[in-house]
Amino acid sequence: MYERRLLRMFFGVAALLAVVLCRAFWVQVVSADEIIRRNDRVLRSTSIAPALRGEVLWADGTPAVRNSSRWTIRLDRRAFTAERYRCARCGEILTRSVKTVKSGTPTRSPAPAGPVAPDPLPPCAECGAPAAWERLPPPDMQALATLLQMRRDELQSKVDAAIARAELLGWKTVDLFETSRISVEQAMAIAVRSADIPGVMVRSEPWRETDPAIAKIAGRTHLAWESDVKELMNAERDAAGLHRYTYDEATRTLVGESGFERHFNDSLSGVPGLTERPMARPGEPRQKPVVVVPPVDGTPIRTTLRRDVQTVAAAIVERSSAKCATAIVLDLADGADGAVVAAVTKSDDPYSHVITPIAPGSVFKLVTALAWLESGGSPDATVDCAMTGVTVHRRRYTCTGTHPGVALLDAFGKSCNCYFMTRAEDAGAAAMADAYTRLGMDLQSSLRIGVAPRVTKMPDFSLHTALLGIGQAEALSTPMQIATAYARLATGGRRIVPYIDRDVGPAPESREVDPVIAQYADLLREGARRTVRIGTGAGVPLLAEIDAAGKSGTAEILVSRDPLTKVEKRTMNAWFVGYAPASAPRYVAVVVHERVAEHGGHLAGPHVAELLEAALRER
Repeated sequence: MYERRLLRMFFGVAALLAVVLCRAFWVQVVSADEIIRRNDRVLRSTSIAPALRGEVLWADGTPAVRNSSRWTIRLDRRAFTAERYRCARCGEILTRSVKTVKSGTPTRSPAPAGPVAPDPLPPCAECGAPAAWERLPPPDMQALATLLQMRRDELQSKVDAAIARAELLGWKTVDLFETSRISVEQAMAIAVRSADIPGVMVRSEPWRETDPAIAKIAGRTHLAWESDVKELMNAERDAAGLHRYTYDEATRTLVGESGFERHFNDSLSGVPGLTERPMARPGEPRQKPVVVVPPVDGTPIRTTLRRDVQTVAAAIVERSSAKCATAIVLDLADGADGAVVAAVTKSDDPYSHVITPIAPGSVFKLVTALAWLESGGSPDATVDCAMTGVTVHRRRYTCTGTHPGVALLDAFGKSCNCYFMTRAEDAGAAAMADAYTRLGMDLQSSLRIGVAPRVTKMPDFSLHTALLGIGQAEALSTPMQIATAYARLATGGRRIVPYIDRDVGPAPESREVDPVIAQYADLLREGARRTVRIGTGAGVPLLAEIDAAGKSGTAEILVSRDPLTKVEKRTMNAWFVGYAPASAPRYVAVVVHERVAEHGGHLAGPHVAELLEAALRER
C-alpha cells in the first residue's frame, strides 16, 4: 500500500519537474527573439503621418484651394486651477488641486514663487526622501497679453471663460479663442516664452486656404467631428473600395463640409501613413522618425473655372442688394462644350442657387417660341397687344408696353406677354413639353457644387398653359438650366450639358445636334439680337459693343395677399441671359437677382455684359 503511494508521489514529482523544465526551456530559449522584438516595440513610438489633402485647381492648373495651417492657443486647465511644485533635488513635478469658483479663478490668492515649507506636501515620489518643494509661478498673464497685443483684463476674461468651459465639459485642455486664430509670429514668440507662461501651448492644425473668388462653391472643411469619425471608421467603406480609417487617423483628418470639399471628399482626403521613432535612451540624441507606411496624398480636382471671370462674377454677386443672387458663365467653344467658366451664388438659405429651381419669368419664353415654330406656327403671324387686356383665348394679360401687330422676332426682343401667352395655347401642351425637353430644361444638374431643396420637375403644360408660356405659374427653372437652354440655342442645337470637372470632360451628347433646334436656331437667334438692339436690353450699351444677344426676364412672385382688402404684395426675380459674340457664340452668361423690385433688363443686363466682356478678354 505504501509502495503504491510512493510510486504515485514519485511520478507526480517527476511530471511537475518536467513541466518546470519545459517552461524554463521555453522562456529562456524558445521566446528569446520574441522578447527582444517586444522590447524593441516598447522602445518605439508610433504616430500617424497625415496625407496632404488634394488641391482644387483653376482651369490653368494654379491652385484655388491649397493646404495651409493655422495656429491656435491651447490652455492646460491644471496650470490655472492647480498648484504646481518642483522637487529641488530631482526636479519631479507635483500638482495639487485647488478649489475654484464658477469663473475658474482660485478661491485664494496664489502663493508667491520660491521655497515653501514641505509640511503640507508629501515626500517626493521619485527620490523617495523628504524634499524641499519649490512653488512654481503661475502663468504670466501680462506677458501673454503683451504677446497677443491685448489688454490684460480682456485676456483674463477670455482665460476665465475658457477654463470654465473646460471644467464644465470635463476637458483637460481647451482653446483660448473659439474662432479667431493667431499669426505665425505670435505663435513663435509664445513658444520662446513658454517658461514664463506654463500651461499655454501653441498648436498648428491643418487648414485649407481658399481663394475668395471660389469660396462659395469650393466649400469648407473641418477636423472630423464625432459623426464624421464614425462614418470614416464604418466597415462599409471596405466594400466600397475606400480606405477604412482607424480612430487615430480619423480624428486627425480634415473632412469636407460643403461644396467641392464635401462632394469630392474621398478623392481629396488621401490615405494616412504611419511613422515610427525609436525612443532615445538616456544620454543618446533623439532620432528622426522613420516612415513605415508612406501616406498617399489626396487627388487634386482640376476645375474648368477661370479665375479672372470667376472674380468678376463673385464681385457682381457680392454687390447685389438681393439676399440671393447667382452668376454663371459657360464656354461654348469646340472641345469645351459647356465647361463652366464661372459659377457664383449667395443665398439666405443652405442651398446652392446655381442648381435651385426658381421662377424664370420671360427667359422661359424661348421654350414657347420653339414650341410655336415646331407646331407649324408662322414667325410672321401677328398678335395685337394693348398693354393690358384679354387674349384671343380669353386670358387676362399685362405687358410692359403697347405692341400692335407684333410678330415673333419683335415679340421676343420686346418680351411681349400677350404674344407668348397666345402662342403657348396655340402650340399646345405637347409641343411645349417637347420644346422644354429639347432645350435641356429637364436635365438635373450633376455638378457637385452644392445641394438643392428639390428636384426640378416638368410643369404640367395642360394646366395654366398661357401663364407657363411666359414663365409664370408652376414654371420653375434653375439658373444652370436656363444657361443650358440658351447654350443649345447659341450653338445651333448642340446638346450642351454643363460640367465643371476638367478631368471628366464634356458629356458625349454635347457633340450631338438636335434637329429641331438646328432648324430654327438662326430665326430664334435673330430674336435674341433684337433684345439688344430694340428690346429690353437696348438700355445696356455694352451689350451692343461686344456684339451680344440674349433675353431678359422678370418673374413676379406673390409674397402675401390681404384676405379682406385683396391687396397683393409682390416681388420679382430679375433675370438676364446673353451670349457673345452673336455672330459666332463663344460664351453664354446668366445673372439673376432674386426677390428684388427692378426688372431683369435694367438690373441684370449690365452684369451679363460685364461677365461676357471679361470672358472674351484675353487671358
